[in-house]
Amino acid sequence: MMMKVQNLGFDINGKALLQDMSFEVPEGSLFVILGPNGAGKTLLLRCLAGLAKPTRGAITQMETSSAWVPLSQSLPFGFRVFDLVLMGRYAIQLG
Repeated sequence: MMMKVQNLGFDINGKALLQDMSFEVPEGSLFVILGPNGAGKTLLLRCLAGLAKPTRGAITQMETSSAWVPLSQSLPFGFRVFDLVLMGRYAIQLG
């Protein structure tokens, strides 16, 4: 297992934005997060990347690191998206 999410929840001002999410991602697999606008997809990804702290629940990553490439309208210094992804991979390898 690469990642396990148990009873994940995220509240803001008493409103549950994520509620009781649980799933496992097996090693070597791909997964998709689908949902309508405002469903919490970006918030879930922010929690998985460690950029937002869930109100409750647990996220367990087994022997792996996460990286976050923020969306931007322009890339700094003329880098291509491919270059930025490679930079993220390099950071993960350095650990």
